[in-house]
Amino acid sequence: MENTLPKNAFVDTYLRFLNFASAVKQLPGMDDFDANLKALFEEITVAWSKNTPLTVSNAIGIKKLGSSATLHKRILRLRKMGLVVAVHTGGNARTKSLVLTENGVEYLRRLGAASSKALLPDS
Repeated sequence: MENTLPKNAFVDTYLRFLNFASAVKQLPGMDDFDANLKALFEEITVAWSKNTPLTVSNAIGIKKLGSSATLHKRILRLRKMGLVVAVHTGGNARTKSLVLTENGVEYLRRLGAASSKALLPDS
């Protein structure tokens, strides 16, 4: 059966978004990346991209993402996945900042490639 969807910019945009979401789900490692873990990773990524990495204390204090204990477990999970690392910063040896690893940056690169393929109009 032929595609009978009407030509509409909004329909096209939403279909591209669905294609993007599908492409992201197929990226390696996404089976272990639930919405809550992804939200924390995004918070860490945004802070890191602004050259103001979150400290572990700041990250576990983001109440909208869960309790401190839950966030601490998610940070450990991101570390075990090899996406972030906690590094000592500043003068206090107890203060650790969360920064992306090469694997974390590679994950972002793959997301960018999937975004371009799924969201940009065909050339």
